[in-house]
Amino acid sequence: MKVRARQSSGYVLGPCAQCGKEERAILMFQDDRMGVECMACGDIFGVDAIEWVE
Repeated sequence: MKVRARQSSGYVLGPCAQCGKEERAILMFQDDRMGVECMACGDIFGVDAIEWVE
């Protein structure tokens, strides 16, 4: 899965699939993979690529 995120803050654009809120951020797993976490409901999933936007 590919996501779009703001370069300045790391916030991911678009709503959470679980709760629908737009409070998601980029995170890094211990094995250096990237992921996304919803700050509202705690849903976490891995991503294949991140498109950084301004």
